[in-house]
Amino acid sequence: MPPMTMKSGTCSLCQSCGELRESHLIPAAAYKLIQRSGSAPPVVIKAAVTIKKHEQATAHILCENCEQRFSKNGEQWVMEHCFRSGEGFKLKDLIDASEPVMRNGLKAYSAANIPQINVSKLAYFVARRAASL
Repeated sequence: MPPMTMKSGTCSLCQSCGELRESHLIPAAAYKLIQRSGSAPPVVIKAAVTIKKHEQATAHILCENCEQRFSKNGEQWVMEHCFRSGEGFKLKDLIDASEPVMRNGLKAYSAANIPQINVSKLAYFVARRAASL
């Protein structure tokens, strides 16, 4: 894998101006899990062609501090608890082992009531992904 490149711009998360890292739009760890699962490669859409290819989508959107903040405040936890082919799905197991807060043909769960779920890290991961897109 080639080294990460940087360019100047405004960080999509903290809005500071400076050097931006080449950020993975899908976390690199998640992409590796997708490849190991044997799933079909993702569809890559470019101006001239649309193909299925094992190529990670990247963009210069985050500064170094926000890259590290995102990793520590959400991505690592989510990657440890996401579905892993042949290993299971830790987050789903935690939910399945808890009692739903609502049952009217549809089960609803409160992550805040499941101590093993780090709600702040899960929320940070989701909010950061939405903010950077």
